Amino acid sequence: MTVVPAPLRPSRRSLLLSGALLGALGLEGCEPATGDGETEPEDPPPTLSMEPMQNHGSTIPAHAVLSGLTPIAPAGDRPFAALALVKRAYEDEMTVLRPDQYGEEPVPIDPGSTSVVADDSAVRARVITSSTGEDGWRSTLLTSEDLTDWEEIPLAQEVDLPVESAGDGLVASIQDGARIELWEVADDGAVAPLTPLEVPEGQQWRVQDLARADSTIVLLPEIVDLRSDQISDSSCTMVSADGGKSWSAPVPVVEDETDPLVESIWRHGKQFVVLGGTRVQPEWAERRSYWRPTSWVSDDGKDFREAPIPLPRWGLDGWTWGEKGEVNAQTEMDMTDLDWGAPVVLPDGGAMHLAITYENTHWIATRDAKGTWTVSERRTSFEDVIDEMVAMPDSVVVAFPGRVTGARLERGGRGADPWKMSWGGVPLSPSRRLVTDSGLCGTPVSLLFQQSTRELVVDEDDGSTEVVTHRGAWAFMVDGEEMATVEGLPEKAWQRDSLALRALEPGTVLLLGVEQDEEGTNRLRGHVSVDGDWVETSLDVERPSDVRSLSTIDGVHHLCVVTLLEDRDRYRLSPLVLTSSDGVEWEELMSPEAIDLPAEGAELGARILRVEKIDETIVGVGSTVGEDSYYRAASFVLEGERWKVLPLEGAGLGSTITSLGRLGEDVVVRVWMAGLEGQGRIDSQGAVTLDDDSTEDVRGRIIDLGKGLLVAPGELLSSESGPGYGPCVWASRDGGASWGATVIPGSEGHRGTVHLLLDGDDLVALTSPGGAVLSHRIVDPRAQLRAD
Repeated sequence: MTVVPAPLRPSRRSLLLSGALLGALGLEGCEPATGDGETEPEDPPPTLSMEPMQNHGSTIPAHAVLSGLTPIAPAGDRPFAALALVKRAYEDEMTVLRPDQYGEEPVPIDPGSTSVVADDSAVRARVITSSTGEDGWRSTLLTSEDLTDWEEIPLAQEVDLPVESAGDGLVASIQDGARIELWEVADDGAVAPLTPLEVPEGQQWRVQDLARADSTIVLLPEIVDLRSDQISDSSCTMVSADGGKSWSAPVPVVEDETDPLVESIWRHGKQFVVLGGTRVQPEWAERRSYWRPTSWVSDDGKDFREAPIPLPRWGLDGWTWGEKGEVNAQTEMDMTDLDWGAPVVLPDGGAMHLAITYENTHWIATRDAKGTWTVSERRTSFEDVIDEMVAMPDSVVVAFPGRVTGARLERGGRGADPWKMSWGGVPLSPSRRLVTDSGLCGTPVSLLFQQSTRELVVDEDDGSTEVVTHRGAWAFMVDGEEMATVEGLPEKAWQRDSLALRALEPGTVLLLGVEQDEEGTNRLRGHVSVDGDWVETSLDVERPSDVRSLSTIDGVHHLCVVTLLEDRDRYRLSPLVLTSSDGVEWEELMSPEAIDLPAEGAELGARILRVEKIDETIVGVGSTVGEDSYYRAASFVLEGERWKVLPLEGAGLGSTITSLGRLGEDVVVRVWMAGLEGQGRIDSQGAVTLDDDSTEDVRGRIIDLGKGLLVAPGELLSSESGPGYGPCVWASRDGGASWGATVIPGSEGHRGTVHLLLDGDDLVALTSPGGAVLSHRIVDPRAQLRAD
């Protein structure tokens, strides 16, 4: 049963929300683009050469980032262990970790694998990898009976897509277009295809897990509605009663209005068991609810019903806990969020063990073959905070903030009950978030990293513990052929949440972030750097939902922010455009209420993502949000003191105009249409004319090199059935009539966002895989495209 998460094909809406889909941008010294779209497409399509830059040590983490733990149950002579998958840049490593004193042992996977999933069984542990090859996708099965010696078996060509999940000998692929492939893979590598899943238009599916009993197979797909980020993802089950020849329609695991966390499915005893968590508000609490683990069960894979996991007991006397008041050893842990790991499922009718964790201690929830859950007493605490754990009653594999390792209880000796840690383990670095924006070369900051680490703090007087979160940030700028460290970034600025960088002009950069006021309300605030001096701005936006694009019109900066306004018993989206001439003092261009929304299709508000001046009129692009929570593409024209809204006819539900910018004499837009992107043109009246073609490919902010030469960051996705897709730089010689893609070296077969920074006549392409930043210099792209 897979627990190691394969690289997902994330919703394209995540790119839209991150601000990756923006407008056009000019390069220093550029001439106007033709923008006429009449030049015949050239063959072969244009490409760009790029060379890796020298990365500063801090742009590459010291160690890998933990991607997941897959428990391996003891069976025969095979001990309990876990497979730890870690990532560093575009390389993967997998290690066997055991609670005994034998340390760690590597699993011989291809470090360039694009996806890795694991599948435990009573006889052999199985790991399936996918990687790119000259002839297409290459998948490999590795099996082992003792977790030391591994047999490597190339899989048949039928496995022609990257794997997503595995369980009980079954394997599911990523979504490719409108299909998800399924296979049965035997221990000897024999492959038997099952009937693929057909994904409806406007949706994205990911098979989280699979389980089976004889000819009954149950899938656990997570369904994302690409038409709106206002709709929660749905975890469902799908059943085949004929061994995978046909599939039922997806049915939500939970039919009510709750928003549970559904993670995995198992065949245990005589039932299918779905594991996850739910939020519950205790009777004593006035407002707060807390996460706790739970399960849902079904005899035949249909009509799952909740089978609650009992709450663990606090296990200590003489404590007081906030609103709850006094607690003792028998008090149920309903006063805080609990975490839990992946279960260890013993073969041949054995028990299922699930670690429940809080700070530095844990409990073991056990389900017997008859379906009864029991929870152990509080276990001896560790000296560090637990990030992740898989466990048996007397041994664990545990991830701390800086290391993942095994541990076991050694009883005896004056009643002691200490944990004895395994030798070695795998050192870890925390995950990090890259913050940058196109156009940041030549400014005081080109990019920064933000990371969070947790530390267990023990009160010396009463022994109470507290987990303290520490934030750190590192700023860099492009300096010749390397990324150089930038000092002096104000701590108040980088301690905020949801950081965003926006380039105002050469030498000036705006660093935005969200912080909470005394009443707990989110507020958008910022600092601006002018020639190296950081100044706090006047920005103070209540309830920001998203920070969008920044454009400069007649010397005045226009920043688009989406906010949440209270509307009776709910919130609605509201567009806010802020203006500033110096980046320090900001004011509203218009009140967020100064908008004439359509009577239908805008009941939950609207959002403006970018504004530009066309002729003498300020025009914006974005979408409205209907009562059904679906986006509807729209343009916005500033008429006097109010915004006029023009819905884009024919774009359909789930559409948004994501970018706006000049190309020669034209003003072009890109339109997101629930999984596809199209291009068109807009005039000063807000009227949009769409081209006929649309594509799965993602193309971000266009950089105009002059004379019809264009480049843009993005992702090549339309060739996903082959190995050539990945984060790329797009190039065009004919004003955007045709494009060619150059995939970032080493990223083939991966997903990820590309950022293009301007550096004189050159470009710098940034990607951020596995906690690292990789930078490539594209020398004089204008000359390359003319000579290509």
